[in-house]
Amino acid sequence: MVIALSARHMSSYLAICARNRIRVIDYSDEAVGKMAYKDGKMKFIEVVLHPKVIIKAGDDLQSAIAARHQAH
Repeated sequence: MVIALSARHMSSYLAICARNRIRVIDYSDEAVGKMAYKDGKMKFIEVVLHPKVIIKAGDDLQSAIAARHQAH
């Protein structure tokens, strides 16, 4: 589940960057999830993404940051 959410965020982010001509050189994420018993079943109660992105020098850093928020 955590990997699926991380992958979904990455693909959305990369698509937004491509549309805005932001060249992503590297993307990594150290996503973590927290599970607990809820309603008698083990469920994810929290997932936190920690993406780290390197863009091509000269590309718009502010647009790259905004793209991260749009990818949610």
